[in-house]
Amino acid sequence: MRKKLIAAAIILILLAAAVAVRMHLNAEPDQPEPEAQPLVITEPEPCLTGTVIVYGEGVRESVYNGRIEIENDGSDGNEIRIFVYAGEGGKK
Repeated sequence: MRKKLIAAAIILILLAAAVAVRMHLNAEPDQPEPEAQPLVITEPEPCLTGTVIVYGEGVRESVYNGRIEIENDGSDGNEIRIFVYAGEGGKK
């Protein structure tokens, strides 16, 4: 009985070793880390021209196309403040 138990333990150890060797041989080879590329962030120059269309009661009253300066777009919770330079090439 003891010999059978020892033989079974040896067979179990050999099977475990064979499985471990097979898993090691089938493992994917380590690939080198790709070289990091520097991150380049570009911010375009803001556009200084645009179009403003004024509507009154659903009817277009005027159109301006030219230089516009946005001092505050309202995203900070404060009042919107926009300057339109009509004397500098704007059309009405």
